[in-house]
Amino acid sequence: MKKDIKTFLISLFLINFLIIIPVASVAQENSTAVQSQQTNTASIEELKNQGIIFYKEGKYLEALNCFEKIDKNSVNSEIMLLTANCYDSLNNSKKASELLIETIKSNPENSNLYYNLGILFFKNNNINEAVVNFKKAIKYNQNFIAAYYNLGVCYYLTQDLKKAKDCFNNAIKLDPENANICYNLVIIYKALNDKKMAEKYQNIYNKMTEKNKNADSQETPKNNIKSDKQKPLLREVKPVSDKKQDSFIKNLNFWKRKN
Repeated sequence: MKKDIKTFLISLFLINFLIIIPVASVAQENSTAVQSQQTNTASIEELKNQGIIFYKEGKYLEALNCFEKIDKNSVNSEIMLLTANCYDSLNNSKKASELLIETIKSNPENSNLYYNLGILFFKNNNINEAVVNFKKAIKYNQNFIAAYYNLGVCYYLTQDLKKAKDCFNNAIKLDPENANICYNLVIIYKALNDKKMAEKYQNIYNKMTEKNKNADSQETPKNNIKSDKQKPLLREVKPVSDKKQDSFIKNLNFWKRKN
């Protein structure tokens, strides 16, 4: 979807006389304009950086205040994502959804926007719209592990087990060491009465958890992985700015869906 652009027709009239402006004055005006532009750019970067720091610290209201002071023409999709996440963290998911939907209009191939919108729909128990947006996230990023994961959770909750199985299989191919994906496959194959595949992934999962348990015991003995999970977990990704690479850092958070 292309950005709507209003085009104005401006008639230009040429006046046939010469206005003489001193060179020093022109240089001074140009210098002032450059300095003003540099100051403005620095101010925008300062607001972005400060907002990101507040965001990482969980100070969402302060982060929101920084982001909303930035001129709209200087706001990119990354800042809009963070702004939406701030609203969501402040229990205003409606405003967060509106921001993401509006941002998608000018960034129709941004998989992170669709993914985060899917998270919001899921949180508000709108599973159908969550499915639509997770699928779009995958359309524009076929290696989006978390989108496959969450789409699988949605299909599981709506009892579309075959599609759930396909999603988790796609996810495990991309992240073969992920114990949560592996455990979900155990659940799915048990639900499909495929004992052979359920046993296969149960054995893989047991090995993974044992390996993780041994690794954890060397650092924090009490931090063992529990293996008595009953339902899949939903993975949520919140993008955070990375100055060096100017890309998204995915901070993975796991949480159970409340019944």
